Amino acid sequence: MSDEQDRDAIIARRALLLAGALAAVHCAAPTPSGSGSSGNDATGRTSAASSGSGTDQPPNSNFKPLALPAFSELLKGFPPTSVPASLPEGLAKQALIGHERAVKAELAQYEAVWNAFPSCGASEPECRAKYRELSEKAKPLFDRQGIFGGFGCGSYSGETGTLTARKMRANVYLQKLQAQIEEQFEALAKAQSPSGEQEWRKLLAGAKVQPPMPCLSPCPMPEISPLTMNVLFSEGSDKLAQTPEIELAVNMWKGNRKPAKIIVRGHRNSFETTKDLALARAKAVAAALEKAGVAKKDLSVISLEDTLPVEHADSPEKAQNQRVDFELEPASPN
Repeated sequence: MSDEQDRDAIIARRALLLAGALAAVHCAAPTPSGSGSSGNDATGRTSAASSGSGTDQPPNSNFKPLALPAFSELLKGFPPTSVPASLPEGLAKQALIGHERAVKAELAQYEAVWNAFPSCGASEPECRAKYRELSEKAKPLFDRQGIFGGFGCGSYSGETGTLTARKMRANVYLQKLQAQIEEQFEALAKAQSPSGEQEWRKLLAGAKVQPPMPCLSPCPMPEISPLTMNVLFSEGSDKLAQTPEIELAVNMWKGNRKPAKIIVRGHRNSFETTKDLALARAKAVAAALEKAGVAKKDLSVISLEDTLPVEHADSPEKAQNQRVDFELEPASPN
């Protein structure tokens, strides 16, 4: 092997040591060209016994620790997920509580990765365990696919427009967090060696290739389809404009194979102070549903005031709180 090839092999092995620490991000780190046998184990990690002189090189003098803000700083502006105790008991509340728990679990994984970024170089022998720990913590982030799980197959599970909106907003924010973490990984890789950034990008590209989906049994049509639309209102207003959500809700409700009552729930922003505004919005939507063909006996209205926002009151998307959504109450079995 020439001096040039040996130098390339050393650089590649240093990148693979980082990859070895990051290899748990995907199935295995790629074997770099020109490096010969990389000494990877089954998971793609570079083993100390087989990595050769490349991993015994002095620490990279150019390595600079990442200057990371506290994870709490990243969470400023994370959309609401809490469920008030005052929310009426039922499937809708259970679904919201389940979502809140899922979000907290996801955030705990992100925080664990964020706090695990080492302050030493990957070529330092005493630091290898820290990189392996980082990679193991990072793997679930790259295994994550799409938004939070879909709705129940063949049954009504308490889905509402509020739950749908919260899921969408939480996922947008989580994707931003993941992008920030990926940027830190790239910076960390770049700080190791000239080829570190390139190797990281290869790993990242591989990590984002989704595995084939298994064949699934057909999902039966639900007996009660959730009404996951929100009817939005102008700030301070209970005037219902012409909206396709009303017609859609009626058609979906009529298409149910089992009877269900519609609970029309009014919401408002915390800064909207008009008395009974949320209730007035619910009544306006209920009247429109009745006019479109829903029997009055199948309708009820409640006001949740500002207790269940989908955005913060100072968010650019705060208008999403000025809404009415629908909870279904399945008929009791005979």
